Amino acid sequence: MKEELYLSLRDRTVRKSNNLIFNTHFNLTLQQQKIMFFLTSQINYHDKDFQEYTFRIVDFCRICDIDTVGGKSYKLLKEAIKTLADKSIWITRDDGIETLLRFIEKPEIDKKRGVINVRIDKDMKPYLLQLKKNYTTFELLYTLRFKHKASPRLYELLKARHFDDLKPYVYVVPIEDLRVLLNADTATYKQYKYFYNVVLAPAIKEINEQTDLIITYQPRKTGRSITHAEFTIELKPPIERMQIGDDIDYTFGNGQLSFAYLTRKRELEKQAKEYEEKKRQGAFE
Repeated sequence: MKEELYLSLRDRTVRKSNNLIFNTHFNLTLQQQKIMFFLTSQINYHDKDFQEYTFRIVDFCRICDIDTVGGKSYKLLKEAIKTLADKSIWITRDDGIETLLRFIEKPEIDKKRGVINVRIDKDMKPYLLQLKKNYTTFELLYTLRFKHKASPRLYELLKARHFDDLKPYVYVVPIEDLRVLLNADTATYKQYKYFYNVVLAPAIKEINEQTDLIITYQPRKTGRSITHAEFTIELKPPIERMQIGDDIDYTFGNGQLSFAYLTRKRELEKQAKEYEEKKRQGAFE
Protein backbone atom coordinates (compact mmCIF):
# COMPACT_ATOMS: atom_id res chain seq x y z
CA MET A 1 0.00 0.00 0.00
CA LYS A 2 1.24 3.46 -0.88
CA GLU A 3 0.68 5.90 1.99
CA GLU A 4 0.36 9.42 0.56
CA LEU A 5 1.95 12.00 2.86
CA TYR A 6 1.17 14.82 0.48
CA LEU A 7 3.85 17.42 0.05
CA SER A 8 4.08 19.94 -2.76
CA LEU A 9 1.65 19.68 -5.64
CA ARG A 10 4.49 20.81 -7.89
CA ASP A 11 5.82 17.26 -7.73
CA ARG A 12 2.63 15.81 -9.22
CA THR A 13 2.33 15.23 -12.96
CA VAL A 14 -0.37 13.57 -15.03
CA ARG A 15 0.91 11.25 -17.77
CA LYS A 16 -1.52 9.69 -20.22
CA SER A 17 -1.37 7.83 -23.51
CA ASN A 18 -2.39 10.08 -26.40
CA ASN A 19 -4.80 7.34 -27.39
CA LEU A 20 -6.57 7.87 -24.06
CA ILE A 21 -6.73 11.62 -24.76
CA PHE A 22 -7.83 11.68 -28.40
CA ASN A 23 -9.76 8.45 -28.87
CA THR A 24 -12.09 8.53 -25.88
CA HIS A 25 -15.67 9.68 -25.50
CA PHE A 26 -17.02 10.25 -22.01
CA ASN A 27 -19.36 12.46 -20.04
CA LEU A 28 -17.65 13.37 -16.77
CA THR A 29 -18.42 16.28 -14.49
CA LEU A 30 -15.73 18.82 -13.67
CA GLN A 31 -15.29 17.21 -10.25
CA GLN A 32 -14.96 13.71 -11.73
CA GLN A 33 -12.30 14.94 -14.15
CA LYS A 34 -10.37 16.51 -11.26
CA ILE A 35 -10.54 13.25 -9.29
CA MET A 36 -9.23 11.32 -12.31
CA PHE A 37 -6.36 13.76 -12.77
CA PHE A 38 -5.52 13.64 -9.07
CA LEU A 39 -5.47 9.84 -8.96
CA THR A 40 -3.45 9.63 -12.16
CA SER A 41 -0.86 12.01 -10.71
CA GLN A 42 -0.15 9.53 -7.90
CA ILE A 43 1.00 6.79 -10.27
CA ASN A 44 4.59 5.67 -10.50
CA TYR A 45 4.67 5.39 -14.27
CA HIS A 46 7.44 2.78 -14.20
CA ASP A 47 5.29 0.31 -12.23
CA LYS A 48 4.06 -2.82 -13.97
CA ASP A 49 0.82 -2.82 -11.98
CA PHE A 50 -1.27 -0.22 -10.22
CA GLN A 51 -0.88 0.11 -6.47
CA GLU A 52 -3.50 0.90 -3.88
CA TYR A 53 -3.29 4.65 -3.30
CA THR A 54 -4.14 6.04 0.12
CA PHE A 55 -5.02 9.66 0.91
CA ARG A 56 -6.23 11.67 3.83
CA ILE A 57 -9.90 12.48 3.28
CA VAL A 58 -9.31 16.16 4.04
CA ASP A 59 -6.60 16.39 1.36
CA PHE A 60 -8.66 14.47 -1.18
CA CYS A 61 -11.66 16.77 -0.65
CA ARG A 62 -9.55 19.92 -0.91
CA ILE A 63 -7.80 18.93 -4.11
CA CYS A 64 -10.86 17.46 -5.81
CA ASP A 65 -13.16 20.38 -4.95
CA ILE A 66 -15.46 18.47 -2.60
CA ASP A 67 -17.35 20.82 -0.27
CA THR A 68 -16.29 20.49 3.37
CA VAL A 69 -18.59 23.19 4.80
CA GLY A 70 -21.09 22.05 7.42
CA GLY A 71 -19.57 18.62 7.99
CA LYS A 72 -20.91 17.20 4.72
CA SER A 73 -17.56 16.18 3.27
CA TYR A 74 -17.87 12.47 4.14
CA LYS A 75 -21.26 12.13 2.47
CA LEU A 76 -20.22 14.16 -0.57
CA LEU A 77 -16.99 12.18 -0.86
CA LYS A 78 -18.91 8.90 -0.95
CA GLU A 79 -21.23 10.27 -3.60
CA ALA A 80 -18.35 11.57 -5.72
CA ILE A 81 -16.42 8.29 -5.57
CA LYS A 82 -19.51 6.18 -6.26
CA THR A 83 -20.53 8.19 -9.31
CA LEU A 84 -17.01 7.97 -10.71
CA ALA A 85 -16.81 4.22 -10.00
CA ASP A 86 -20.10 3.81 -11.90
CA LYS A 87 -18.81 5.75 -14.92
CA SER A 88 -17.30 4.13 -17.99
CA ILE A 89 -15.39 5.57 -20.94
CA TRP A 90 -15.37 4.43 -24.54
CA ILE A 91 -11.93 4.18 -26.11
CA THR A 92 -10.96 3.22 -29.64
CA ARG A 93 -7.97 0.88 -29.62
CA ASP A 94 -5.17 0.91 -32.19
CA ASP A 95 -6.90 -1.98 -34.03
CA GLY A 96 -10.07 0.13 -34.44
CA ILE A 97 -12.12 -1.81 -31.90
CA GLU A 98 -14.07 0.27 -29.39
CA THR A 99 -14.01 -0.97 -25.82
CA LEU A 100 -15.69 0.18 -22.61
CA LEU A 101 -13.41 0.81 -19.62
CA ARG A 102 -13.85 1.83 -16.00
CA PHE A 103 -11.35 4.10 -14.30
CA ILE A 104 -11.40 2.93 -10.67
CA GLU A 105 -12.28 -0.27 -8.84
CA LYS A 106 -13.08 -1.20 -5.23
CA PRO A 107 -12.64 2.19 -3.53
CA GLU A 108 -12.60 2.04 0.29
CA ILE A 109 -13.18 4.76 2.87
CA ASP A 110 -11.76 4.30 6.37
CA LYS A 111 -13.65 6.86 8.41
CA LYS A 112 -11.83 6.03 11.66
CA ARG A 113 -8.41 6.72 10.14
CA GLY A 114 -9.73 9.52 7.96
CA VAL A 115 -8.35 8.03 4.75
CA ILE A 116 -9.57 6.77 1.40
CA ASN A 117 -8.02 3.84 -0.50
CA VAL A 118 -8.39 3.76 -4.28
CA ARG A 119 -7.12 1.39 -6.95
CA ILE A 120 -7.20 2.19 -10.67
CA ASP A 121 -8.82 -0.46 -12.83
CA LYS A 122 -6.26 -2.91 -14.30
CA ASP A 123 -7.66 -2.44 -17.82
CA MET A 124 -6.25 1.11 -17.77
CA LYS A 125 -2.64 -0.19 -17.62
CA PRO A 126 -1.85 0.19 -21.37
CA TYR A 127 -2.85 3.85 -21.21
CA LEU A 128 -1.17 4.91 -17.94
CA LEU A 129 1.78 2.61 -17.12
CA GLN A 130 5.21 2.11 -18.72
CA LEU A 131 4.54 4.54 -21.56
CA LYS A 132 7.52 4.82 -23.90
CA LYS A 133 6.09 7.00 -26.69
CA ASN A 134 2.93 8.81 -27.81
CA TYR A 135 2.03 10.16 -24.40
CA THR A 136 1.40 13.58 -22.85
CA THR A 137 2.58 14.90 -19.49
CA PHE A 138 1.35 17.97 -17.63
CA GLU A 139 1.47 19.30 -14.08
CA LEU A 140 -1.56 18.51 -11.93
CA LEU A 141 -1.71 21.92 -10.30
CA TYR A 142 -2.62 23.70 -13.55
CA THR A 143 -5.98 21.87 -13.56
CA LEU A 144 -7.01 22.60 -9.98
CA ARG A 145 -8.62 26.03 -10.41
CA PHE A 146 -10.80 25.17 -13.37
CA LYS A 147 -14.46 26.08 -12.89
CA HIS A 148 -15.82 25.06 -16.29
CA LYS A 149 -16.44 21.46 -17.30
CA ALA A 150 -14.75 21.79 -20.71
CA SER A 151 -11.55 23.38 -19.39
CA PRO A 152 -9.61 20.26 -18.23
CA ARG A 153 -10.60 18.34 -21.35
CA LEU A 154 -9.57 21.13 -23.73
CA TYR A 155 -6.36 21.69 -21.77
CA GLU A 156 -5.17 18.09 -22.13
CA LEU A 157 -6.11 18.06 -25.83
CA LEU A 158 -4.03 21.18 -26.47
CA LYS A 159 -1.12 19.98 -24.32
CA ALA A 160 -1.02 16.81 -26.40
CA ARG A 161 -0.72 18.93 -29.56
CA HIS A 162 2.06 21.21 -28.29
CA PHE A 163 5.33 19.60 -29.36
CA ASP A 164 7.95 22.35 -29.01
CA ASP A 165 8.47 24.40 -25.84
CA LEU A 166 10.09 27.25 -27.79
CA LYS A 167 7.77 27.63 -30.77
CA PRO A 168 4.00 28.10 -31.19
CA TYR A 169 2.05 25.21 -32.69
CA VAL A 170 -1.13 25.52 -34.74
CA TYR A 171 -3.78 22.84 -34.17
CA VAL A 172 -6.76 22.75 -36.55
CA VAL A 173 -9.73 20.51 -35.78
CA PRO A 174 -13.20 20.25 -37.36
CA ILE A 175 -15.86 21.87 -35.17
CA GLU A 176 -17.94 18.68 -35.20
CA ASP A 177 -14.97 16.63 -33.95
CA LEU A 178 -14.25 19.23 -31.27
CA ARG A 179 -17.85 19.06 -30.05
CA VAL A 180 -17.47 15.29 -29.62
CA LEU A 181 -14.11 15.59 -27.85
CA LEU A 182 -15.56 18.15 -25.41
CA ASN A 183 -18.76 16.13 -24.96
CA ALA A 184 -20.79 19.00 -26.38
CA ASP A 185 -22.20 17.16 -29.38
CA THR A 186 -25.84 17.33 -28.30
CA ALA A 187 -28.55 19.45 -29.91
CA THR A 188 -28.03 22.07 -27.19
CA TYR A 189 -24.68 23.08 -28.68
CA LYS A 190 -25.53 22.64 -32.35
CA GLN A 191 -25.41 26.36 -33.06
CA TYR A 192 -21.79 27.50 -33.24
CA LYS A 193 -22.44 30.79 -31.40
CA TYR A 194 -23.88 28.97 -28.38
CA PHE A 195 -21.12 26.34 -28.44
CA TYR A 196 -18.47 29.05 -28.55
CA ASN A 197 -19.98 31.32 -25.87
CA VAL A 198 -20.95 28.58 -23.38
CA VAL A 199 -18.27 25.91 -23.90
CA LEU A 200 -15.23 27.09 -25.84
CA ALA A 201 -14.66 30.72 -24.79
CA PRO A 202 -14.83 30.10 -21.00
CA ALA A 203 -12.44 27.14 -21.32
CA ILE A 204 -9.92 29.14 -23.38
CA LYS A 205 -10.10 32.00 -20.87
CA GLU A 206 -9.41 29.69 -17.92
CA ILE A 207 -6.54 27.95 -19.70
CA ASN A 208 -4.92 31.31 -20.47
CA GLU A 209 -5.34 32.53 -16.89
CA GLN A 210 -4.60 29.39 -14.86
CA THR A 211 -2.14 27.23 -16.80
CA ASP A 212 1.24 27.16 -18.51
CA LEU A 213 -0.27 27.72 -21.96
CA ILE A 214 -1.21 30.74 -24.04
CA ILE A 215 -4.06 29.92 -26.43
CA THR A 216 -5.11 32.04 -29.37
CA TYR A 217 -8.31 30.94 -31.07
CA GLN A 218 -9.48 31.62 -34.62
CA PRO A 219 -12.58 30.11 -36.29
CA ARG A 220 -12.12 28.92 -39.87
CA LYS A 221 -14.83 29.05 -42.52
CA THR A 222 -15.70 26.87 -45.46
CA GLY A 223 -17.87 29.09 -47.61
CA ARG A 224 -20.07 31.04 -45.19
CA SER A 225 -20.09 28.43 -42.42
CA ILE A 226 -17.62 28.01 -39.57
CA THR A 227 -16.33 24.46 -39.97
CA HIS A 228 -12.97 24.34 -38.16
CA ALA A 229 -11.35 25.61 -34.98
CA GLU A 230 -7.76 26.88 -35.15
CA PHE A 231 -5.76 27.00 -31.93
CA THR A 232 -2.30 28.56 -31.72
CA ILE A 233 -0.62 27.00 -28.69
CA GLU A 234 2.34 28.60 -26.93
CA LEU A 235 4.12 27.90 -23.68
CA LYS A 236 4.34 30.79 -21.22
CA PRO A 237 7.81 32.00 -20.19
CA PRO A 238 9.35 29.91 -17.35
CA ILE A 239 9.11 32.65 -14.70
CA GLU A 240 5.41 33.19 -15.41
CA ARG A 241 4.75 29.45 -15.23
CA MET A 242 6.59 29.24 -11.94
CA GLN A 243 4.63 32.17 -10.46
CA ILE A 244 1.28 30.65 -11.46
CA GLY A 245 2.34 27.29 -10.05
CA ASP A 246 3.56 28.79 -6.78
CA ASP A 247 0.26 30.60 -6.29
CA ILE A 248 -1.83 27.49 -6.94
CA ASP A 249 0.43 25.31 -4.79
CA TYR A 250 0.10 27.77 -1.91
CA THR A 251 -3.71 27.69 -2.25
CA PHE A 252 -4.17 23.92 -2.49
CA GLY A 253 -1.05 22.41 -0.91
CA ASN A 254 0.01 22.28 2.71
CA GLY A 255 2.80 24.82 2.48
CA GLN A 256 5.65 22.30 2.45
CA LEU A 257 8.23 22.37 -0.32
CA SER A 258 9.80 19.07 -1.25
CA PHE A 259 13.32 18.52 -2.52
CA ALA A 260 11.93 17.61 -5.96
CA TYR A 261 10.06 20.92 -6.13
CA LEU A 262 13.08 22.98 -5.11
CA THR A 263 15.14 21.19 -7.76
CA ARG A 264 12.46 21.90 -10.35
CA LYS A 265 12.37 25.55 -9.30
CA ARG A 266 16.09 25.90 -9.92
CA GLU A 267 15.64 24.29 -13.33
CA LEU A 268 12.89 26.77 -14.21
CA GLU A 269 15.02 29.69 -13.12
CA LYS A 270 17.79 28.42 -15.42
CA GLN A 271 15.27 27.98 -18.27
CA ALA A 272 14.03 31.52 -17.69
CA LYS A 273 17.51 32.94 -18.23
CA GLU A 274 17.96 30.83 -21.37
CA TYR A 275 14.53 31.90 -22.63
CA GLU A 276 15.27 35.61 -22.17
CA GLU A 277 18.64 35.22 -23.90
CA LYS A 278 17.07 33.46 -26.91
CA LYS A 279 14.35 36.10 -27.01
CA ARG A 280 17.00 38.83 -27.02
CA GLN A 281 18.74 37.10 -29.92
CA GLY A 282 15.50 36.93 -31.91
CA ALA A 283 15.10 33.14 -31.81
CA PHE A 284 11.28 33.36 -31.75
CA GLU A 285 10.87 35.69 -34.71
